[in-house]
Amino acid sequence: MRVRRKVGAAALGGMVVVLLAGCAPAPVTDITYGNARLGLEGASVQLLVTFKCQPGLNIAFGSALVSQSHDGRLAQGFGSFSKSFPGVPCTGGAQGARITVFNDSPWSFREGSAAVTGDVTLFNENTGDLPTVSVDPRAIKIVDEDPRPAPSSAGPPALDARYESS
Repeated sequence: MRVRRKVGAAALGGMVVVLLAGCAPAPVTDITYGNARLGLEGASVQLLVTFKCQPGLNIAFGSALVSQSHDGRLAQGFGSFSKSFPGVPCTGGAQGARITVFNDSPWSFREGSAAVTGDVTLFNENTGDLPTVSVDPRAIKIVDEDPRPAPSSAGPPALDARYESS
């Protein structure tokens, strides 16, 4: 009978350890993807991924897969970011990285709705572990934000007097 009690207590103790281990906070939280900026000719999109990660860990690398359906055609591509070893220390606050996703389909990206999924991997210098948190597909917008200034409406530039014909 004493043996059974010890086994039962050991099993219960093991369950408590498993439950407590399951309560550990995720190493990466609050992962968000901003709107994607359309690249030249729809061959790529660029987006910003932001997240919070536990201090004591380093940001190692991450990825994104963007998919966009239009008229029964699927444009999609993959991109990633990486930080120089051993990574960038996590601050506990919002941090992020810019990812360029290159289109690898026969159809180009365009303005409109799309889906993104991805992951963020950290590095623990003390243990050598690489905890990874994956993101379920989320909706984003692909926007055409051309950073070049709009052409001036002041008319054509004045000719240089040195080159005017007489």
